Amino acid sequence: MNGFELSSQVSELLFRLWDPIGVNRFVGARDEYDFYVPVVVTLLINGTSEKYLAEVLQGFAETQMGLADLPPEIHTRASQRLMQLVSKTS
Repeated sequence: MNGFELSSQVSELLFRLWDPIGVNRFVGARDEYDFYVPVVVTLLINGTSEKYLAEVLQGFAETQMGLADLPPEIHTRASQRLMQLVSKTS
Protein backbone atom coordinates (compact mmCIF):
# COMPACT_ATOMS: atom_id res chain seq x y z
CA MET A 1 0.00 0.00 0.00
CA ASN A 2 1.43 3.36 -0.94
CA GLY A 3 1.34 6.49 1.23
CA PHE A 4 -1.67 7.98 -0.54
CA GLU A 5 -3.73 4.80 -0.07
CA LEU A 6 -2.74 4.59 3.60
CA SER A 7 -3.61 8.26 4.14
CA SER A 8 -6.99 7.76 2.49
CA GLN A 9 -7.76 4.74 4.64
CA VAL A 10 -6.62 6.47 7.83
CA SER A 11 -8.82 9.46 6.98
CA GLU A 12 -11.79 7.17 6.42
CA LEU A 13 -11.28 5.31 9.70
CA LEU A 14 -10.86 8.48 11.71
CA PHE A 15 -14.08 9.87 10.23
CA ARG A 16 -16.22 6.73 10.26
CA LEU A 17 -14.98 4.91 13.36
CA TRP A 18 -13.10 7.24 15.71
CA ASP A 19 -15.29 10.38 15.25
CA PRO A 20 -15.03 11.77 18.81
CA ILE A 21 -17.22 14.79 18.08
CA GLY A 22 -19.92 12.81 16.27
CA VAL A 23 -19.95 14.48 12.88
CA ASN A 24 -19.71 11.49 10.55
CA ARG A 25 -23.37 11.71 9.61
CA PHE A 26 -22.72 15.07 7.94
CA VAL A 27 -21.22 14.81 4.45
CA GLY A 28 -19.87 18.35 4.70
CA ALA A 29 -17.74 17.35 7.67
CA ARG A 30 -15.88 14.65 5.74
CA ASP A 31 -12.51 16.35 6.21
CA GLU A 32 -13.01 17.11 9.93
CA TYR A 33 -10.15 14.87 11.12
CA ASP A 34 -7.81 15.17 8.14
CA PHE A 35 -5.50 17.44 10.15
CA TYR A 36 -4.55 14.36 12.21
CA VAL A 37 -3.93 12.02 9.27
CA PRO A 38 -0.23 12.86 8.67
CA VAL A 39 0.63 12.24 12.32
CA VAL A 40 -1.23 8.93 12.40
CA VAL A 41 0.26 7.77 9.09
CA THR A 42 3.78 8.64 10.27
CA LEU A 43 3.24 6.71 13.49
CA LEU A 44 1.91 3.69 11.59
CA ILE A 45 4.78 3.70 9.10
CA ASN A 46 7.30 3.96 11.92
CA GLY A 47 5.88 0.95 13.74
CA THR A 48 4.11 2.56 16.67
CA SER A 49 2.35 0.40 19.22
CA GLU A 50 -1.41 0.11 19.40
CA LYS A 51 -1.35 1.48 22.95
CA TYR A 52 0.67 4.55 22.01
CA LEU A 53 -1.53 5.25 19.01
CA ALA A 54 -4.61 5.13 21.25
CA GLU A 55 -2.89 7.57 23.60
CA VAL A 56 -2.18 9.92 20.70
CA LEU A 57 -5.81 9.80 19.59
CA GLN A 58 -6.91 10.46 23.15
CA GLY A 59 -4.49 13.40 23.27
CA PHE A 60 -6.00 14.85 20.09
CA ALA A 61 -9.49 14.59 21.57
CA GLU A 62 -8.47 16.12 24.88
CA THR A 63 -6.10 18.89 23.81
CA GLN A 64 -7.37 19.82 20.37
CA MET A 65 -11.10 19.24 20.88
CA GLY A 66 -11.51 19.71 24.63
CA LEU A 67 -13.10 16.26 25.05
CA ALA A 68 -11.53 14.85 28.20
CA ASP A 69 -14.47 12.68 29.25
CA LEU A 70 -14.63 10.27 26.32
CA PRO A 71 -14.46 6.56 27.13
CA PRO A 72 -10.97 5.21 26.33
CA GLU A 73 -12.55 2.44 24.25
CA ILE A 74 -13.22 4.96 21.47
CA HIS A 75 -9.50 5.51 21.04
CA THR A 76 -8.55 1.88 21.62
CA ARG A 77 -11.02 0.57 19.03
CA ALA A 78 -9.82 3.09 16.44
CA SER A 79 -6.19 2.30 17.22
CA GLN A 80 -6.80 -1.43 16.74
CA ARG A 81 -8.39 -0.86 13.33
CA LEU A 82 -5.67 1.58 12.27
CA MET A 83 -2.98 -0.93 13.20
CA GLN A 84 -4.71 -3.50 10.99
CA LEU A 85 -4.10 -1.25 8.00
CA VAL A 86 -0.35 -1.71 8.25
CA SER A 87 -0.47 -5.34 9.33
CA LYS A 88 -2.23 -6.17 6.05
CA THR A 89 0.72 -4.80 4.08
CA SER A 90 3.45 -6.59 6.04
